[in-house]
Amino acid sequence: MKEAGSSPLWNLIPEDVRNLTEILNSEGYEAYAVGGCVRDAVLGKEPSDYDIATSALPEDTMRILKAKGVKTFATGLKHGTVTALSGIRPVEITTYRVDGEYRDNRHPENVRFTASLKEDMARRDFTVNAMALGREGIKDYFGGISDLEKGIIRAVGDQEKRFKEDGLRIMRALRFSSTYGFSLDEGTSEAVLSCRKLLENISRERIYSEFTKLICGRGAGGILRKYREVIFEIIPELEICSGFDQRSSFHLYDVYEHMVRAVENVRPYPVLRMAALFHDIGKPECFVMGEDGEGHFYGHAEKSEETARRILRRLKADGETVRKVSLLVKNHHRQVEDMDKAVRRALAKLGEEMFFPLLELKHADGIATGKPAESEGRHWEAVKKRAEKILSAKECISKDRLAVGGRDLMAEGIPEGKIMGQILHALFEEVLDGELKNEREELLERGLMLYDEYKNCRTDLRK
Repeated sequence: MKEAGSSPLWNLIPEDVRNLTEILNSEGYEAYAVGGCVRDAVLGKEPSDYDIATSALPEDTMRILKAKGVKTFATGLKHGTVTALSGIRPVEITTYRVDGEYRDNRHPENVRFTASLKEDMARRDFTVNAMALGREGIKDYFGGISDLEKGIIRAVGDQEKRFKEDGLRIMRALRFSSTYGFSLDEGTSEAVLSCRKLLENISRERIYSEFTKLICGRGAGGILRKYREVIFEIIPELEICSGFDQRSSFHLYDVYEHMVRAVENVRPYPVLRMAALFHDIGKPECFVMGEDGEGHFYGHAEKSEETARRILRRLKADGETVRKVSLLVKNHHRQVEDMDKAVRRALAKLGEEMFFPLLELKHADGIATGKPAESEGRHWEAVKKRAEKILSAKECISKDRLAVGGRDLMAEGIPEGKIMGQILHALFEEVLDGELKNEREELLERGLMLYDEYKNCRTDLRK
């Protein structure tokens, strides 16, 4: 066992959490901050939540804290967990335990309480999560500090057993590796690959949650390459992309490598990273060899959008993520010239929120070919600046910004109904193209002209 005095680390734990451990200590029980908060404290990161492990039984924990005025809730008594509301956050306090048999590759059938902190730490997933921190310092039975220093994710004890107990640990291992930029030690890496079929037993929601964090990690590209067999278990549609030669003078890489490189060249924003990973996923289904000796992928953006939507729905992604990723994938092949007309139209189509992510995706797509044009970066930067200028000038890029509306047209004698909708649409199109100023009098005059054309010719005014 490695134990080091670490008062400075203990002081990084918030006072309300420290107070909970000290209340239990004062009654003769052990109590330590454990898990991720200890890992992050050692790494100098601010933890997002805090957990405590104690030698006190759940009923004793509740009795002792209640006597000190701390509200507690029996949130998981079967597994020894009590939630305490102290200070500004809920804190889970769990009795030291040894897990029983895992029959569903996810949860233990039962648990046995123990008085041994070491036994409790031995059941945890990775060494970096199997450390306890108290006033006297860190208790590190399995080399977690050393693994943090070396940048290694290593399962505690028998690696394969750890993953067979809980298949989600496969995704957690990859997520930690990606997030922290760590590598998996050899035994853990082999176990991740050999146990990957266990992911079939894990809920899609939990897999999606871990995958979203994984793909936004700084090491996402390396994980997507090295552990592609695991990724294919949860997204089998990607497998055909691996090794698929694009037969194109514009691309150095196969479809999968191209998409991974696109992931590496966009910000770690879930919607952007997902869109980058899926933007060309439909290419293999659309491949045709042209007479020019080049591979062509007609309609691949639409096919990729269809596939991405299906994958995200299967993984139980929220509707807004599905909508945004689909929009980016479908439009990733859209050309946006450095012209006011083209930029206004793109802004109208995508909205301000998604226009700039599309530019970033398109830039990353070009870089990921391995043969980007020298002028490409300058082009997207110019388009971005043009868009910012249009937005700062509050130019009309949506119908609700038109200087006239239906009531204005009715006041001029244009009847409500289909023709009014067509006139408003035509006015908006002409404003987008810069053919018409977004000014009330000019719009009304043009609206009346369009109405006269309709009355005389019964022409459909939609472009």
